[in-house]
Amino acid sequence: MFQFTSDGQPCSSADEELECWRSYYDNALNHDPASPCPVLDSDVANTAPAAGTPDDALTLGEVR
Repeated sequence: MFQFTSDGQPCSSADEELECWRSYYDNALNHDPASPCPVLDSDVANTAPAAGTPDDALTLGEVR
């Protein structure tokens, strides 16, 4: 799979390819936090769990 630099050219070295991946993940994962949404906050505060939905912690057996 080819990686491309920010100007659209294929990466010409392993270091350049690693830099492309670093840049990709920096842009994908590092962004400003979302602004608060009063409607969602209100919905969460006023909603009861659905009947029959377990809210206890998983057991080690369930994880396995």
